[in-house]
Amino acid sequence: MDKHFLKFLSYTKKTLDMAFYEVRDENIMNKFIELHKAGVKIRLVVDNDYYFQKDHETGKVDESSYNQYIEPMLEAGMDVRQDLGRSGLMHNKFCVRDGKYVWVGSYNLTNTGAYNNENNVLEFQSKRLGDIYTRELEEMYEDEQFGTTSPSTIEDQSLELKDTKLQVVFAPEDDPLGVIERHLSQAQESIFFMQFAMTADELGAVLIEKFNQGLSIEGMFDRSLYRSTGPYAEFSKLLQAGIPMVVYESPTRGKLHHKVFIIDPGGENPMVITGSLNASANGAKSNDENIIVIQNAEITMAYYKQFRKLSTQMSEVTAGFKDVGHLRMNTVVDKATLLVSSNGRKTKSLKIQLPARWPDQEGQMGMRILRLKDGERVDTTEKEKIKISPKEITINSADLKSKGEGALLIIELLNITTPSIAGQYNLYIRARNSFARKYHPLAIQPVLTIVGEEEDTELGPEEAILQELVQGEFGTLDGLLDACKKDGECEIFYSRGFVTKGMQILKQRILIENSKEAKVLLKKFEWVKSHVLPDFRSDRKEQFLSNQAEIFDKLY
Repeated sequence: MDKHFLKFLSYTKKTLDMAFYEVRDENIMNKFIELHKAGVKIRLVVDNDYYFQKDHETGKVDESSYNQYIEPMLEAGMDVRQDLGRSGLMHNKFCVRDGKYVWVGSYNLTNTGAYNNENNVLEFQSKRLGDIYTRELEEMYEDEQFGTTSPSTIEDQSLELKDTKLQVVFAPEDDPLGVIERHLSQAQESIFFMQFAMTADELGAVLIEKFNQGLSIEGMFDRSLYRSTGPYAEFSKLLQAGIPMVVYESPTRGKLHHKVFIIDPGGENPMVITGSLNASANGAKSNDENIIVIQNAEITMAYYKQFRKLSTQMSEVTAGFKDVGHLRMNTVVDKATLLVSSNGRKTKSLKIQLPARWPDQEGQMGMRILRLKDGERVDTTEKEKIKISPKEITINSADLKSKGEGALLIIELLNITTPSIAGQYNLYIRARNSFARKYHPLAIQPVLTIVGEEEDTELGPEEAILQELVQGEFGTLDGLLDACKKDGECEIFYSRGFVTKGMQILKQRILIENSKEAKVLLKKFEWVKSHVLPDFRSDRKEQFLSNQAEIFDKLY
């Protein structure tokens, strides 16, 4: 990507107006100096953390000493400026060349950004678009208006280029999270996203709402930020709702640095939202950021293809806790039983990543593995090939069969210390079959809820019913289906996550013990999935509710 940017710079004739979070690439630094000496007027603003020397261990900035990439530019006579040492970041990544050529995306000017991290950039030729970004640059560079002091001009930040509609939105003044939320809520078919960091609850809520309306939703998170944000991220919440989520595993040990939402790539109004903004409250409320909303079928499809390229095949293996309710923070749990089922696919080995931001369990947590034999549990721990590290458990001897008792692995986690932060956490399990080299993540991962010291530990209605199904108790669910038929009380079935997980548990019981009761209930669930969920849309909900009795007459 650095070569593309150097080529972009090579066509410069008169001016470069730029805002970049950081510059740590010697070739790009030298190109700036070369252009400056050739008479190009350069205005560059960076974040103060990368203007001065910074101790990356302590996080302290030494304002008496310049960053090694900034100092040569200053010595060459360039007037590089910074964001005045405020707590928010100057996190933009854009460049305007000669007033009408615009470079914008997620790429910081670093070797890591170019060769290790996953990034995206777009180039546009438009005087109008150039004016929009130049005006924002001048607010920071000339007027020293950063963060909340920056005025909004959002009414003048939309334009059309041939068959492409564009809208530029700056943070914090233009409320970019609100703009993203509005576009997500208007999606008709599908939403795919690649996010370095995502902690905005309002975006998680609208994704779950759209998923329950029947849209296809898939997401991808960066591994390092997934682990560091833990319960503050939307990852576990989205998993709990049944949305397939992937932690990106980089072949170059880099980061998934995208900040991208892809909306309806095959629909009537395909759209991409990208830029510098991580989907977080900090980014939207205090940082200087930008997003660009692009309505163009070809561009949207290009981003969707990249999503598919970076994504991975999901394993059909299923897993869930059998006897765990909500856990209290700062306690030691004697036992948590995890049931792992092959779901009809022979499975050789498992990797179980412990929840992000949990205490180190090494030396304290125990584990026991049991298998079924003639309906009885048999402890096989001593015969298993197990490796336990502080963050991950590898079971190389899982050897799950396609059906029967051998399709189930019972893992008892013993003496688990819960975290000191309440919230939702998930295990991240990957499975590998005998013929594959790679491990593939489960489509739905087990989620644990940690509550505060004074909070209620009782399970919610959906979780309690799923626990009953795991234990072979079907009465409550049958009663709810009856209530849905007679009284139209079907709200619990509007949750695709609940329906999907319930069906998985029933399939597991059929696979392992050929349960007749589970087969009957699965048939009812399949009808719900086919007739209730597709008809539950916000624009048709009232009509749907009025037709409940008729629908369930057909069911029975």
